[in-house]
Amino acid sequence: MPRFRTSFRAWLLGGLLLGLGLTSRVWAQAVPDPVIPHGVPQVVDDMHDYFAKELRGGIVLVAMGAPSVALGGGLLAQDRPLLRGFAYPMLIVGALELGGGILFAARTPKQVRDLENGFAKDPLVTQKQELQRMRRVNRQFSLLEVVEVTLHLGGIGMSALGGNLRNEILSGVGIGLSVQSMGLLLFDLLAAQRALRFTESLRKMGS
Repeated sequence: MPRFRTSFRAWLLGGLLLGLGLTSRVWAQAVPDPVIPHGVPQVVDDMHDYFAKELRGGIVLVAMGAPSVALGGGLLAQDRPLLRGFAYPMLIVGALELGGGILFAARTPKQVRDLENGFAKDPLVTQKQELQRMRRVNRQFSLLEVVEVTLHLGGIGMSALGGNLRNEILSGVGIGLSVQSMGLLLFDLLAAQRALRFTESLRKMGS
């Protein structure tokens, strides 16, 4: 039990640190930098940089998801209930990561081509439409981060409850959920920072 309590405190500390990271990102979004107008070429350069990193992010998601699915599949065959419980979130979240990464990688080139054509033909309309889209993306990231922090802390609670009940499957599910949600949260915090920078570039063009 002492060892379990030590692990629980470590997971709780990790959740608090992640929550602080989320709070700092929200604060940064709420206090924008002074506006220095951008020309179309600068925005197009920022767009290429943003989507190149989005494409790499899709590859990172695939690299996160594929091993998780493989690990989860292997752990399901184990006899120990703790490992089998850990396998379920690894399989489910890993499959979502894998599918999401493939989707990002597949759709990014078309998004870049459409924006290139839009900025070449009608930059002001394209800027307005893309700025609206990116603001929706920023709101979605804020919601995702709240969900991921909640799942991380919920996983800690499940792990603690499983320990108290001596239910290893419940503990395993909680640990796996906490690990996976922490990984996704870190990924989304970085992706959200990229989205905020591109949003700011678009906003400056319209100033």
